[in-house]
Amino acid sequence: MSTGSYPCSTIAKLLNLTERRVQQLAKEGVVVRDGKGKGRYDLVGSVRGYIKYLQERSLGKDLAPIDSHVEKARLLRAQADKTELEVKALQKSLLPVTQIRMSWMMLLSSFRSRMLSIPAKTAHLLAPIDDNAEIERILREQIYEGLTELSDYDPEKFIGADQGMPQDTGTASETDGIGMGGSVQETKPGSQRGTGKV
Repeated sequence: MSTGSYPCSTIAKLLNLTERRVQQLAKEGVVVRDGKGKGRYDLVGSVRGYIKYLQERSLGKDLAPIDSHVEKARLLRAQADKTELEVKALQKSLLPVTQIRMSWMMLLSSFRSRMLSIPAKTAHLLAPIDDNAEIERILREQIYEGLTELSDYDPEKFIGADQGMPQDTGTASETDGIGMGGSVQETKPGSQRGTGKV
């Protein structure tokens, strides 16, 4: 049964390929050439061969050579993405991870020091007060003051614009005697404040 012999351009349109790709697939035995004329292909044999080729690729049986056009396109996309990231870094749209990490560490350290200073700042205010509502108001006021300071935090004060390293080397543990993330030990009346566990 004759299924029809068609030129390369027709097979290419039917399979949504370039004519060059059809010729490559013909060399690989995927698309079937018609022996009657040069540059002509068997329609049914070519369609079946191409469907089988796609099925094998989808099942991981990629025995055929990699399509160089697809690989070149992938490489160009990767190079374009890399160049775009480099341009953003040069324009300072992106910051180094170490600089961001240092900024967050300084922010949290500063906020921690501010929160830990509340007891010392408010103890003398709270001592003569017996009204729980008034004590709560004073404590809330101190906490809001600390949160306001946090919202106004400027990392440029702590991180050098060029080096990405802190200019102020003081840490919370130096100012309050408690290690970062440590717990405060119970203090007995008349004794010095306990040290933290790091």
